[in-house]
Amino acid sequence: MDTSSISTASNSMDTNTNDVRVPPTIDEIYMETIWAREQYEMNPRDRQAASYELHGVESRYDMVRYENPNNLNQALLKFDDELNNPGSSSISAKLKETYNRALSLNSSYVTSSDFRLMFLRSEFFQITKAVIRFCKCLNILVKYFGEISLLRQLLLSDLSKRELKLLKEGSMQLSQSRDSLGRRPLFLLGNCGGNYCPGERDRVGLYLIFQVLAEDVISQQNGLVTIHLISEDVYQGLGGAENIPKMARLYLSIFEACPLRFSAIHFCFPKELIYRLLKPLLLFAIGEMGRKVLKIHSGTSVEWMYSLSSFGVRSDDVPTTYSGTVKTRQHMRWIKVRSAMDKYIEDQATTHVDGDYCFFYASKIKPFPHIQCPEINCVLFHNNGVAWEFPGNIKFRAFLDQAFSDNHEYTKHISNTEEDILNRIIRLALLRHFQFLLHDDINHWYDRLTEPEQLRRYIGFAYRGHLRRCSARRHRNAGDILDAEGKKSKDVSDYDAQDMDLDADATKPTRQQTSIFINMDGNQRNVNRVTNCCMNRISL
Repeated sequence: MDTSSISTASNSMDTNTNDVRVPPTIDEIYMETIWAREQYEMNPRDRQAASYELHGVESRYDMVRYENPNNLNQALLKFDDELNNPGSSSISAKLKETYNRALSLNSSYVTSSDFRLMFLRSEFFQITKAVIRFCKCLNILVKYFGEISLLRQLLLSDLSKRELKLLKEGSMQLSQSRDSLGRRPLFLLGNCGGNYCPGERDRVGLYLIFQVLAEDVISQQNGLVTIHLISEDVYQGLGGAENIPKMARLYLSIFEACPLRFSAIHFCFPKELIYRLLKPLLLFAIGEMGRKVLKIHSGTSVEWMYSLSSFGVRSDDVPTTYSGTVKTRQHMRWIKVRSAMDKYIEDQATTHVDGDYCFFYASKIKPFPHIQCPEINCVLFHNNGVAWEFPGNIKFRAFLDQAFSDNHEYTKHISNTEEDILNRIIRLALLRHFQFLLHDDINHWYDRLTEPEQLRRYIGFAYRGHLRRCSARRHRNAGDILDAEGKKSKDVSDYDAQDMDLDADATKPTRQQTSIFINMDGNQRNVNRVTNCCMNRISL
């Protein structure tokens, strides 16, 4: 095969948004050869940085180090100068038509700092590229959502009844937690609602990407992660080879206009033959920009779930069971929280500017006071065990082990009073940028714990749980030694369980204190089950 012709085909596929040329044949070998050549021709440093970001090891944004108020203000001024410069050769008048329309509507939304910073971060503060992406994004928003998208952020109410139904079915849903880089993956299941027309599917997907994910600062910095779980209906949804150019144009327009850069795309394929036929079509459709950040996983659901975990994605967050059933419980809770967020914005607009969004974003907007998806440095307190393996909780337990180890410098002159110990824990934890959140079981969101009394109360649960685990670990180790010597007795083996039943409060004045066992995540357990609970947790 002539490699020069491959290079020409690759370039022709991606440089022109309006003319995506399909080669005579799109087979697996042909597309994988193009993909390999593109990887080879990348700058070695860029290829390594993209690989690290794909695996969730290190973000390319960390190299920029631009996040301070002075730099951000300067970048915004340069952005405005480039955008409003009539003599700019890189931005055509046609590209700026939608932006000029927004100015004629006196929009304070598209001129707000928060909106423009999305594009600066996605382009690593390269001003010209950020302005071009900004203009293309406005064109996409108006095309799919109308001019209301120039005046305010997108709301759930902007979706039609059929689109809301599609959203609730869960074929496109966000992960309920973040990956190892703090990004929130978007799961796309099968054909993403094959019973709906393409326009409806596009609007729901754009709402999730261009609004929900784009407003998250961590995603603006570290990029967007999409995970496509491929099924048979994907092939049917393509509608034949004649629709491939149209699909490729759509992907390219999204890559170029999205407020977030794509930092990882995962395709999960079963091993059946039909998926080998589908693979080259998708490789072609996503174009060179998509192939640069692509990872393909093949095999059974167990195999690709395990593979995703090596890329920083928790298998528990995958919204399908091993049998293929779609999980929607957490997704419906997210929709409920999102509705509350929209109402909060609408109420402020009604109160401050009488519902006129033209001036709303120029005023001081109060952010939504609750958190739906915690960041990875947060420590969560729950009334059940779902937070035990949360990354922030794991780090906090390791922090407690370090802070109170026998050889640690902080323990040399430590006070014997629990209040002093808790104050020391809080001070050190805040220095390490831990945030403490309490889950609201009714509204399914988190609230920040900021009051000293609240912090001492809940961190006290964590501290006493830490002491119990340390005590249980010591006695288990002692029991193992005695068992190895053949001297272990029933009294020694039972001491562990007796010790773990003890609460830090020796007086136990209330029934609540004696009937539950509360660990660092607020996990409550009945007394008669505390032994098994602790033993299971110690083994984690």
